[in-house]
Amino acid sequence: MPQSGTRVSVPAVFGLATVGVFLGAFAVFSQLAPGYDALNDYISQLGSRGQSGALWWNLIGFVLVGGLFTGFAVTYGKAVNDWFTALCLTVAGIGFALGGIPTDMTDAAATMSVAHFVSICLCLAGWFMSLARMSHLKRFYGTNAVIVLSMVPVISLATELVTAPIAHRMMIAVVFGWVLFTSIQLLRSPESVAHNES
Repeated sequence: MPQSGTRVSVPAVFGLATVGVFLGAFAVFSQLAPGYDALNDYISQLGSRGQSGALWWNLIGFVLVGGLFTGFAVTYGKAVNDWFTALCLTVAGIGFALGGIPTDMTDAAATMSVAHFVSICLCLAGWFMSLARMSHLKRFYGTNAVIVLSMVPVISLATELVTAPIAHRMMIAVVFGWVLFTSIQLLRSPESVAHNES
């Protein structure tokens, strides 16, 4: 099981900071952007040129949060003694940080760019690879449930049950929900997160 003390508290702090900073930044910057719909507009629109605080949103909402997530990935992998899970989650974190490259620096209404397409692909690839790894090892509780939840926004978007911005929020909720739950579990009961080291 993960060792007690610093080895599990560090990833927990990174995880809690990841979720807290993102939610706080989104709450603030979505209010600063005139006419921005916090439910139905793309999150990346907060960083487009012409939006209030666009630079700060990109630096805090994407780059900083992505960096914190990467910190969580590396230290979590070390805590559970699994470098491959750490690598996969790190790819997701880097992908999220790349979201700090504005979708279109001349059009506040832009919704997609090559940079954002790459960012989304990295995030999803890293996330699903990490889930596949954890499920294969059969060492991490609740992985199958998280896999099912992760497929819901993908299927919902593919079948046009929800819009792309809603699907993005659903996926972020699943990923950050897992990070939050895992971080709390690491602090409260380390042995419940991983019950057998490789």
